[in-house]
Amino acid sequence: GPIPLTLQGAGYGTMFGQVDVLAVRAPNRRDVLMDVDVPSLNVMLPDTSARTVQSLQPMQGLRLGSRKGSGVFETLPTRRRGKRSTAETTEPPSQVRLNVNFGKEVKVAREGLLEVTLTGHPQIVLTDSTSVTGQLQLLRGFLDIEGKRFEIEQGTVSFVGNDPTNPQADVTATWTAPDGTVVYAEFSGPLRNG
Repeated sequence: GPIPLTLQGAGYGTMFGQVDVLAVRAPNRRDVLMDVDVPSLNVMLPDTSARTVQSLQPMQGLRLGSRKGSGVFETLPTRRRGKRSTAETTEPPSQVRLNVNFGKEVKVAREGLLEVTLTGHPQIVLTDSTSVTGQLQLLRGFLDIEGKRFEIEQGTVSFVGNDPTNPQADVTATWTAPDGTVVYAEFSGPLRNG
């Protein structure tokens, strides 16, 4: 069934689909490199725009690590509280690098208001913070603007700047009036406040 979609503890909807992940440890033995292939995915956004922080309880018995070729589980070191050694403070934080490949069956929808199928190849770097680069192309879809269903003609979403939750969007959509007049709507700017 659908699983919750959260970012920094805030709920953004639910999703289900197929995700294939290949992860390897980087040559420096600290970082993790991941190829994430997403041939199909459905993301359902909530009907409301309110974002509440998810309550998280401490997880009992959680161990982070990986299995060696022999099947032996190797626990990853965790951050220790207290005084850090000089070596720890001069080393950059470890990274998880994700190269994501969205197929042509990736859909984002909000019931009756928005449905868009997209593709693209964003890159995500997780350290103490999250950074996203790359671009998504909008293949088809619609959005409701004041009760009128506009068909998406073309669009791109570009991840630039420091806030991956507010990418740059450039979208052209059309609505055909009952008399045959075609109305064009263009949006350009940061997604949340363009």
